[in-house]
Amino acid sequence: MSETPKEKREERTIRDTLIIYHLNKTCKEVTENLEKIAIRNAVNSMIQFTADLTKYKIEGVIKEVFEECREKLIVLLHPIAPHMTEELWERLGKKDYISLTSWPSYDKELLTEENDFQWKLMNSVIDDINSIKNIMKKEKLDEIKIIIAEEWKFKFFSVLMTLIEKTKNQGEIMKIIMKESELKPHGKAIGQTVGKILKNVGKYSKITLSTSEELSFFEDIKPIIEKKFNCPVYIAFEKDSKELKKAALSLPGRPALIIS
Repeated sequence: MSETPKEKREERTIRDTLIIYHLNKTCKEVTENLEKIAIRNAVNSMIQFTADLTKYKIEGVIKEVFEECREKLIVLLHPIAPHMTEELWERLGKKDYISLTSWPSYDKELLTEENDFQWKLMNSVIDDINSIKNIMKKEKLDEIKIIIAEEWKFKFFSVLMTLIEKTKNQGEIMKIIMKESELKPHGKAIGQTVGKILKNVGKYSKITLSTSEELSFFEDIKPIIEKKFNCPVYIAFEKDSKELKKAALSLPGRPALIIS
């Protein structure tokens, strides 16, 4: 018995949702850049998406998701390389000319700040693990621990990002934050973190997940990380970690990574 579209949608993981998000983002960027005759920017967007789609394929795919991404990518490339794309289109078993195919539309509802945040979070964690692995000069990792920040840090970040939109004065920010009874006991750590963030505000996302949402997110991408690095991945909260000093470095959207 064949699966219904609803059942197929329910099989999708966060990784599948995010590659569809990236597809729609790429369709938007390429469309806008071609309209402005910004060919180089359009090509760069397609190159980046091709690299990410290749990673997605290696990690295991939902066939219908991969085929949708591949077909739309070929159509996006068509105005730049028409002869090559016609041949690729034919190899996919398409009977009509690609030039008669509708230009890929994009779903604006998918282009949310939250999806963008999660896409960047997934890639930044993988990049950070790679960097640590290279520094350690280990060919094979034994295990990876992803440590999620304590709950008070999520409240702190939410308050801080709202305040930063109004002022960059550290004294003013600290004065307001310290009025929060839940945050007051963590004043020293908060002061150090605020100073660090204010020196490079652009590196920190205004979007934050809740503690439970971040846990769910990392549980969803755990199989991707395990497959990529061929080792077990453990996810824990800062308060439950035995490596207190390293775990204390965790922040919302920036988990501590303990790798061996």
